[in-house]
Amino acid sequence: MIKLLISDLDHTLLNEKKQVEPTVQESIQQLIETGVDIGLASGRVDQEIKEIGHRFLNYSCHRISEIGAFVITADEQKLHSTVMPYEIALKIIQQARSYPFIPIFNVNHQCFVLHKSKEVIEYEKQTNISIQESPHLLEQLNKSFSLTKISLVGELSLLKQFERTIDQHFRGQVTFHISSPNCFDVVPLHTSKGAGLKILLDHYKIKAEEVACVGDSYNDISMFKITPHSFSMKHSEKQVRDHSRYTVDSVSEVANYILRHNRQHTSIR
Repeated sequence: MIKLLISDLDHTLLNEKKQVEPTVQESIQQLIETGVDIGLASGRVDQEIKEIGHRFLNYSCHRISEIGAFVITADEQKLHSTVMPYEIALKIIQQARSYPFIPIFNVNHQCFVLHKSKEVIEYEKQTNISIQESPHLLEQLNKSFSLTKISLVGELSLLKQFERTIDQHFRGQVTFHISSPNCFDVVPLHTSKGAGLKILLDHYKIKAEEVACVGDSYNDISMFKITPHSFSMKHSEKQVRDHSRYTVDSVSEVANYILRHNRQHTSIR
C-alpha cells in the first residue's frame, strides 16, 4: 500500500498561474478519502507551502520546505531544521557579486533582498513569492538571524557558469542545484528534499515502497532515489527524467497510479 504522496509545487502541483488545476484537486481528494496522506516539498518557505495546501487542497499537509532545511508535520511537529554556516554563506555571496544575479536570502522562514528593484518585484509577481527588503540584512546575519538558503536569479548560462564555480570552491561544504531555468539554490550541506523525506518516513515508520513522489527539477532527484514510485513531469530536463521510474503530464496521473496500486494490493491481500 502507498500511504503517502509527496509532491513538488512549482511546475508540478502548481500550474503556470500558480494554481492547482481542478482535476488535480479532485484526484488528490480521492487519495485523501482513501486514507493516503499528502506532503509538499518545495524551495518555498513553510508558511507559503502550508497556505497552498489549505487553499487548493483543503488539507493540512506535511511540509518539506526550503529544499529540506525544515521538515514540519501536518500537526506542526518540527522534525528538522538547519542553517548555513555564516562564513561559508558570506564567501558564496561575495562570489555572486561579480554576476548580474538577483540574490534572495531565506531567513527565519521569510525571503529577503537587500534592495527591492523592479526586477525583484517582477520576479515576485511571476512566482507568487513574498519578498521583503532588508538593506542591512548581511550585517545582522550570525547576530540576530540565521541563513537557511541563498537563491540567485538570473540567466541560465550564467547560473551554470556560477554552478561550476561553486562546485570548484565549495564542494563538500554546501548543497546546490539549478532548481529552475532562472534560479540557482544553495542550502546547508546534506540538505535536500530526499533527506527531508527520509526524516518524515522515519518519524511515521513508513517504508520506502509505501511512498510516492513527483517533481520536475534537479532538487527532486534526491526524492526519486528513495522510492520505486517516483514520477517526473514530462517537461523536466532529460537528466531529471532519467532518475525517475515514471514520467507523467500531471499529478492526477500519479494519484490514479496510487489508487490502482492500492486497489491491487488490497485485492491480493
